Amino acid sequence: MIERLRLSRITDGAPVLPLVILFGLNAVDELDRAAFNILIPEIRDHFNVGLDGILALLGVVTLLA
Repeated sequence: MIERLRLSRITDGAPVLPLVILFGLNAVDELDRAAFNILIPEIRDHFNVGLDGILALLGVVTLLA
């Protein structure tokens, strides 16, 4: 009950669920980007591509996103 009151203060009485859903979606999006950046060296080594291949992959992903 106390936690719900704190969240209601943040939203000024508006529903809290949309805020929680948007926070979760944003967290998933940011984790996806971070995981890709962390795994780039392993991807490069596994597929034996150079810097140009990684940059091409990043360009394609950026265009599709």
